[in-house]
Amino acid sequence: MQTTLPIRTIHKCALQLHEAGSRVEIVANLVIQQKGKPPRSFLLEEHTTIIGRGKDCNLVLPDISVSRHHAQVVQDEEGTYIQDLGSQNGTSVNAHPVSNQKLENGDVIQIGKFILVYRPTTKDAPKPTGGKGFAAYKVSGRPAFLEKVTALGGVESAHTGHVDKQDLQSIREALTRKEKGAIVVVDNPDNRFVLGEKTQQFGQTIPCQGLRGGTVILVWSGRTHRVIKKAGMFTTLKVNSETVKEKSLEPGDVIELGKSSYRYEA
Repeated sequence: MQTTLPIRTIHKCALQLHEAGSRVEIVANLVIQQKGKPPRSFLLEEHTTIIGRGKDCNLVLPDISVSRHHAQVVQDEEGTYIQDLGSQNGTSVNAHPVSNQKLENGDVIQIGKFILVYRPTTKDAPKPTGGKGFAAYKVSGRPAFLEKVTALGGVESAHTGHVDKQDLQSIREALTRKEKGAIVVVDNPDNRFVLGEKTQQFGQTIPCQGLRGGTVILVWSGRTHRVIKKAGMFTTLKVNSETVKEKSLEPGDVIELGKSSYRYEA
């Protein structure tokens, strides 16, 4: 039985936060990313870390696109390696299928519908603090099981669902847009504004000529950035020369507002 499910929310982890100011030996961590969700950092403190959807894994990724024992991360004196454990959907690094691959800083690991970014750290360094929307965790006691996992319940828990390539490509594109999405002033390409997940407003965080009284914002929708006219009877918002009230942006789209024009890039 093969099933393709939509991407699932990472639920509350059975993990402990680092005590304030504590110092631990951390060889590296994996930044776990899901479309439209804040990243989480999983600390790699063992020689071997098993990743899968099985409850006995060190790092549980709760979706049937992930095999019960999908992959393992092995750390030794020569470096850190990701090794596929014969999973159905395979393991990729930087979009290339791998069976045993040494990891470098910033490598992007794809396991089922999850993206994990490898980030090495220094031993005896202070605990990772992270910014807004970022949580750092340390495993305590039992494995880091993600609770209330509907994907692990019932008959389907015995099967690994096949991941549609188009779905995986959509996830990769969304993560790229979240990290690199920006608008560029058409008449002055040196003026480039990286958007991120924080709401941006024209005329405030983004300069706009000729905007009088209207409120137009850019927000992160979970898949791409979206431009929205919130107020302004006499304010005209155009995307690709078409008057709109709101529009999800695709790379190359041109926003016209006031006397300014912007191009969306990702």
